[in-house]
Amino acid sequence: MEKSMDISDDYIELKEQIKKKYERRYNNMYIKSPLNYTGGKYKLLPQIMSSFPSEGCNTFVDLFTGGLNVGVNVNAKTIYANDRISYL
Repeated sequence: MEKSMDISDDYIELKEQIKKKYERRYNNMYIKSPLNYTGGKYKLLPQIMSSFPSEGCNTFVDLFTGGLNVGVNVNAKTIYANDRISYL
């Protein structure tokens, strides 16, 4: 089953506040998803995020969402999260 979600502006603002707080503390640390998932991309985030434009984008589609580590860290107004695993 495919799922998608539209992230509100309030969520994006909260995410940015959290990122700023942790960047000050840990310098370039990423938000780790609470959804623990085998094959998660958290450890690969520095390489993955360097591929995206630093100014962000309007829409981001995470085709293999898993634990949502990439989706929660990407700078986008709208995020569509998709995964084949139904309980996610």
